[in-house]
Amino acid sequence: MPAELPPLRFDAAIRADAFEQEVTASVAGHDGALLATISRRVEGLHGRPSAVVVVNGDIDIETAPLLEVALLQAVEAWPQAYCDLDGVTFFGAVGVNVLLTAQQRAQAVGHRFAVRGVGATTRRVLAVFGLDQTIAGVA
Repeated sequence: MPAELPPLRFDAAIRADAFEQEVTASVAGHDGALLATISRRVEGLHGRPSAVVVVNGDIDIETAPLLEVALLQAVEAWPQAYCDLDGVTFFGAVGVNVLLTAQQRAQAVGHRFAVRGVGATTRRVLAVFGLDQTIAGVA
């Protein structure tokens, strides 16, 4: 009988001040190693408040569900939402699906979605799937 793996661990911390609220969650692997930290905050970009979801670490099968929740909440609640990929160290194909889902939800509710901080490796993955032509900020 195979050994049962312990569940993934999600840790969250909420910090709020008078001007912005930031929510941060981390995903640890079965061995306790940190896989990714995903945070959401509000910034006053381009003269109006925007939600920004920041990823640090890997976007893979274990971290994508958390990213998807954060992005869907952001695009539904704010007229403008960004996903900042500057801290991404690995971008798996499942991340493509998450970004595409966020883009489609934003369009469905009449909001805007874009990415920023896209590194060369992540850009290549997105280009293979054609997202460099459909999501603002990739190209």
